[in-house]
Amino acid sequence: MALHGKPVRQELLEQLRGQELRIPDLKLMFKHWPMDINTQLESIRASVPNRLSSLAESAQKQRLLTKIDSGLFSSTWWPGATLAGGDILSCLALWLFIWDDELDAEVGDLASDFQAAQTFRKETIQYVRYCLGLDEVDYVTREPPESKIIAFFKVIGDASCQAYGVGMYFTDHCDIIHDSNRRYLEHRELLFRELEFFIKTSEVEQKRRLSPDLPSLEEYIETRMGTSAVNVTSFFNEYAYRVLLPIKMLADPYMKVVWDKTNIIIWATNDLLSLKKEVGQKTVDSIVPLLFREFGSLDLAVSMVVQTIEKAVEDFDYAAYILTERYSGDESLIGNLKTYINACKINCTGNLNWSLQTGRYGVSKHAITTKQWNVVDEGGLASLRFSEQPLPDLGDNEVLVKFIHQGKYPWHVKPNVIPGSDGAGVVLAVGKHVIRFQPGDKVITVLNQTHAAGSPDMLTSKFGLGAGVDGTFRTVGVFNEQGLVIMPEGINFIEAASLSCAGVTAWNALFGLEGKKVSAGQWILTQGTGGVSLFAVQFAKAVGARVIATTSSDEKAEILKRLGADHIINYRKTTDWGVAAKRLTGGVGVDLVVEIAGNSTLKQSVASVKLDGTVITAGFAGGDGQNQGLPTLLDTWLSLFTARGVWVGSRLQMEEMCKAVEANPDKLRPVLDPQIFKLEDLELAYQYLQTGRHQGKVGIDIS
Repeated sequence: MALHGKPVRQELLEQLRGQELRIPDLKLMFKHWPMDINTQLESIRASVPNRLSSLAESAQKQRLLTKIDSGLFSSTWWPGATLAGGDILSCLALWLFIWDDELDAEVGDLASDFQAAQTFRKETIQYVRYCLGLDEVDYVTREPPESKIIAFFKVIGDASCQAYGVGMYFTDHCDIIHDSNRRYLEHRELLFRELEFFIKTSEVEQKRRLSPDLPSLEEYIETRMGTSAVNVTSFFNEYAYRVLLPIKMLADPYMKVVWDKTNIIIWATNDLLSLKKEVGQKTVDSIVPLLFREFGSLDLAVSMVVQTIEKAVEDFDYAAYILTERYSGDESLIGNLKTYINACKINCTGNLNWSLQTGRYGVSKHAITTKQWNVVDEGGLASLRFSEQPLPDLGDNEVLVKFIHQGKYPWHVKPNVIPGSDGAGVVLAVGKHVIRFQPGDKVITVLNQTHAAGSPDMLTSKFGLGAGVDGTFRTVGVFNEQGLVIMPEGINFIEAASLSCAGVTAWNALFGLEGKKVSAGQWILTQGTGGVSLFAVQFAKAVGARVIATTSSDEKAEILKRLGADHIINYRKTTDWGVAAKRLTGGVGVDLVVEIAGNSTLKQSVASVKLDGTVITAGFAGGDGQNQGLPTLLDTWLSLFTARGVWVGSRLQMEEMCKAVEANPDKLRPVLDPQIFKLEDLELAYQYLQTGRHQGKVGIDIS
């Protein structure tokens, strides 16, 4: 009941102010649905600023439109789109938002002028019809509208006509044989109807907003199904994923359920998240305030919206199941149908991801869980447990990374941490003080998270991934920006993941000691075909050094030959391989040994090195070697060599190495074992690694 003489909206605003809004973890409703982000986000974003400046003249409008982040919208809603497709979809998002804001935002020129808004709507409908090739007016002679906003639709219309006009767009990407252009006309007519529905419901919404009365719940929901524009975006899922469904399938009653439930999920989610913004703009024409007005409890109102979303997810899944069963016998269509349904799911999860990252709604909490391995006690591999967990809040200097691939590093698993030291993925979100990264960047983890440059200290080990702090064996993780580097161009994610430990360790071994950096003409000795050794061969050859490599089999020797090793010694057949290596240098000895086996091989390494040479110890792959015989003090003194241990490498060394890899992707392409494991099969990956049969880095696939 309204207070005496007080407008109903003002009364409702006063009741809402000071209320505590508690929104549950929305991600739980979508935990069985996929979520992703386009790896070409930054390229899609690149053209947005120029478009904004051409569409909005005032600085205030441009600031508001920048908050939309249409590039991020496109990349989270349609992560599988090509760069060209993602750019068009970014234009679509931008046009829908700017068109709608012109009528109802606080800076909209037509927000309070209903008659002018009606003219705007009428001109938009006419021009949309024309741009979709549905107008009888000669396409060449028609003048563009005066409104820049309306005229901008031509970019979207042209892309739609290319896709649904002569069929050239889909012909190259689909197995469907198109029988006539009538099919494409029907698609464009469907798109027009949904755009017209969006435009006409905005009329109802504006008229209602300018009146003194609030809508009923039923009236609001009926209008919201159009003003959300979700049916328009659902239509473009075909375009985004380069598939085509026949009109008969799009008109199927169960497809309508999929569309309607996608629509409800998205607008209800947005209504929940935008309440703070709407109240700040003195707007209460949305689902949460209307429910609050009717039932008197904000918590109950939120709960009812959440239940609506949950029910829509259930109905969606059921309709999707019926659709796929109905068309399962049509091999020419079922694949495209599944792709389309999956795209609708990603629209929903992508919308949540976008909504919680963009500044449009004034919220910053992310809503993503991570599937991860944890070590629960000290029982070794038997102590590993796989589970789904919430992420911690994203700090001001932190970066949220979605892993694509992880390299395998044979650390002993330790209790109470997430294991894993190597990882490569895509940035999903950044804290407000982060300056080194932005969403869409491809990144690699730095193993020692706090080791930025120079020599390590005692604290370094306390912040090693998978040891001192949570590691990479998870789907999504939060990291300080200082613990990441940009991934090199020219290599893929699984190759990039192998750089985190093995790559930078080899780089540090060869180039980390001032005055002793490997250079052209020098002799380098490597051991085996593990990740560090193979990288060392590649890096050494890249600077013109000569490489002697040891190995245990002819099969592994072939790998070393392909990488350019000058001499290969089978250490099983030649047990005094250190002496043999020295003979290959003309008796002088090698300049540097990359020692990865430890005590069991150290005596041979010392035997191979020249006077004033260097032995770099980078691991103990050969065990403790207690019965192998260590070099004596006399051995060491007679060789006069420098012994140096390396502890992976710093972030600066990672960045230097990545620049070298990017400059020479063919010569410095990481060597990977052909065996790749899924994250769920981590225990099998550890067991495989312990057999010693691997050649190069063993990868963990998250995609």
